Amino acid sequence: MALDDRHLQQKEQELAQVMSDFYRFDLSELKKDIKTLVDSETRTIMQDKDSKVQQITQTFKRIAQIKQDHVLDELEVKGGRKVDLEGYQKQSQEHQKLIEDVSKSKTEVRSEITELEIELRRLKEQVSDIKLENKNLEYIIQREEELKRDKEALEEKALLTVTDDLQDQLTELKQSAEQIT
Repeated sequence: MALDDRHLQQKEQELAQVMSDFYRFDLSELKKDIKTLVDSETRTIMQDKDSKVQQITQTFKRIAQIKQDHVLDELEVKGGRKVDLEGYQKQSQEHQKLIEDVSKSKTEVRSEITELEIELRRLKEQVSDIKLENKNLEYIIQREEELKRDKEALEEKALLTVTDDLQDQLTELKQSAEQIT
C-alpha cells in the first residue's frame, strides 16, 4: 500500500512538473513568431516575384520594340531602299541575347520559387508538429485534472466513511456507557 502511495506521489510530482513547464511555455509568442516569419518570407517571395515579372515585362517590351524596328526596316527595304545587313545581324544578335536573358531569368525565378515553396512547406510542417505537441500536452493536463478530481472524490468518500464509522463507534460507546451506568 505504501508503495502505491509513493508511486502515486511520484507521478503527481512528475505531472506537476510537466504542467508547470507547459504553463511557463508561451505558445502564443511562438505562434506569433512563426506567423511573423511566414509572413516575412511570403512578402520576400512576392517582392522577388514582382521584381522578376517586371524585368521580364521590360525584356518583352524591348523584344517587341526590336521586332517593330525590324518590321520598319523590312518595309523600307521593300520600298526600294538599301538593305542594311549589319543592322539586321546586330538586331538579330540583340534579339537572341534578350531571349536567352529572359529564359535565364525565367529559370532563376522558377528555381527561387521552388526553394521558397520548400522552405514554406518546412515551416508549415514545424507549425503542425508544434500544434500536435500542444494537443498532447493539453491532453496530459486534462488527464491530470481528471485524476486530481477523482482523487479528491475518493478522499472525500473515504473521509465520509471514516466520519460515519467514528460516529457509529461514538454512539456505541455512549450506549455502552449508559448501560454500564
